[in-house]
Amino acid sequence: MRLKFVRPMEPELFETPPEGDDWSHEIKFDGYRTQVIKDEDGIRMLTKNGFDWTARYRYLAEEPPRSRLRASSSKVKQS
Repeated sequence: MRLKFVRPMEPELFETPPEGDDWSHEIKFDGYRTQVIKDEDGIRMLTKNGFDWTARYRYLAEEPPRSRLRASSSKVKQS
Protein backbone atom coordinates (compact mmCIF):
# COMPACT_ATOMS: atom_id res chain seq x y z
CA MET A 1 0.00 0.00 0.00
CA ARG A 2 1.33 3.44 -0.94
CA LEU A 3 1.24 5.72 2.11
CA LYS A 4 0.00 9.29 1.62
CA PHE A 5 1.53 12.58 2.71
CA VAL A 6 0.06 14.01 5.92
CA ARG A 7 0.25 17.80 6.27
CA PRO A 8 2.02 18.56 9.58
CA MET A 9 0.66 20.88 12.24
CA GLU A 10 2.17 24.36 12.10
CA PRO A 11 3.37 26.24 15.19
CA GLU A 12 1.68 29.51 16.11
CA LEU A 13 3.67 32.66 16.84
CA PHE A 14 2.76 34.67 19.94
CA GLU A 15 4.34 37.79 21.42
CA THR A 16 4.62 36.20 24.87
CA PRO A 17 4.30 32.57 25.98
CA PRO A 18 1.27 31.46 28.01
CA GLU A 19 1.67 31.45 31.77
CA GLY A 20 0.86 28.69 34.24
CA ASP A 21 2.08 25.25 35.26
CA ASP A 22 0.12 23.46 32.53
CA TRP A 23 2.32 24.78 29.70
CA SER A 24 5.69 23.69 28.40
CA HIS A 25 7.76 25.54 25.82
CA GLU A 26 10.50 24.73 23.38
CA ILE A 27 12.66 26.92 21.19
CA LYS A 28 12.06 26.47 17.45
CA PHE A 29 15.29 26.55 15.52
CA ASP A 30 15.18 27.26 11.79
CA GLY A 31 15.65 24.23 9.61
CA TYR A 32 13.89 21.91 7.23
CA ARG A 33 10.76 20.02 8.24
CA THR A 34 10.85 16.63 6.52
CA GLN A 35 8.43 13.73 6.43
CA VAL A 36 9.96 10.32 5.68
CA ILE A 37 7.68 7.67 4.19
CA LYS A 38 8.71 4.04 3.69
CA ASP A 39 6.28 1.85 1.79
CA GLU A 40 6.17 -0.62 -1.11
CA ASP A 41 7.61 2.08 -3.42
CA GLY A 42 10.69 2.55 -1.22
CA ILE A 43 11.68 5.57 0.86
CA ARG A 44 10.42 9.07 0.03
CA MET A 45 11.32 12.33 1.78
CA LEU A 46 8.80 15.15 1.54
CA THR A 47 8.87 18.81 2.59
CA LYS A 48 6.23 20.23 4.93
CA ASN A 49 4.29 21.28 1.81
CA GLY A 50 4.46 17.81 0.26
CA PHE A 51 7.22 18.41 -2.29
CA ASP A 52 9.35 15.32 -2.96
CA TRP A 53 12.93 16.05 -1.88
CA THR A 54 14.12 12.44 -1.96
CA ALA A 55 16.82 13.29 -4.53
CA ARG A 56 18.19 16.04 -2.25
CA TYR A 57 18.49 13.51 0.60
CA ARG A 58 19.61 10.63 -1.62
CA TYR A 59 22.15 9.21 0.87
CA LEU A 60 19.58 9.22 3.67
CA ALA A 61 16.89 7.81 1.39
CA GLU A 62 18.88 4.73 0.40
CA GLU A 63 17.41 1.56 1.88
CA PRO A 64 18.95 1.01 5.34
CA PRO A 65 20.15 -2.47 6.35
CA ARG A 66 17.17 -4.70 7.17
CA SER A 67 18.44 -5.23 10.71
CA ARG A 68 17.93 -1.51 11.44
CA LEU A 69 14.49 -0.93 9.88
CA ARG A 70 12.22 -3.93 10.07
CA ALA A 71 8.85 -2.33 9.28
CA SER A 72 7.51 -2.78 5.77
CA SER A 73 5.85 0.65 5.95
CA SER A 74 6.22 3.67 8.24
CA LYS A 75 6.07 7.46 8.48
CA VAL A 76 8.45 9.70 10.39
CA LYS A 77 8.24 13.47 10.70
CA GLN A 78 11.27 15.50 11.65
CA SER A 79 11.05 19.20 12.41
